[in-house]
Amino acid sequence: MVPHSVEILLARTKTQHMTNARLTRYETIILGSPNVSLKRCTVLNPATLLPVENTEINNEEEVEHDCL
Repeated sequence: MVPHSVEILLARTKTQHMTNARLTRYETIILGSPNVSLKRCTVLNPATLLPVENTEINNEEEVEHDCL
């Protein structure tokens, strides 16, 4: 079972490169597939993306990053 929020997202987002029939087919496959599960990512905290105003961190010459 898929939450209503996913159905709303699929209904609200329109793609211009697909016909309505093809879009309906893909929606049916996605919403009806038992292999697909959508989960909210709790790993990323949006507050960590805000600029830091701490002077100790801003005065460091090099900030370590763990980027891909």
